[in-house]
Amino acid sequence: PGAWVYAGDHPVLHLIERDQVPDGTGRVDHVAFRCTGYGDIKQRLEAAGVEYDERVVPKFNLTQLFLQSPDGLKLELTFTEETVAAG
Repeated sequence: PGAWVYAGDHPVLHLIERDQVPDGTGRVDHVAFRCTGYGDIKQRLEAAGVEYDERVVPKFNLTQLFLQSPDGLKLELTFTEETVAAG
């Protein structure tokens, strides 16, 4: 749902309309980063005791890690299938 804004072939902004704004940090639901070093990042999160949610999105060949920043902002770390396989 919603609409994507692209920079060339890369999606950079996902817009979604909502009837109600959920509690949180305001109008921004989360910030996403395209990452590499999947295995290293997971190890660092676990070593630091940071809780995260892992989701696999087969349609787009992505794995996502969702976590909260210390100030409550939801962060999405996105890895392509190739970067997950590489560790």
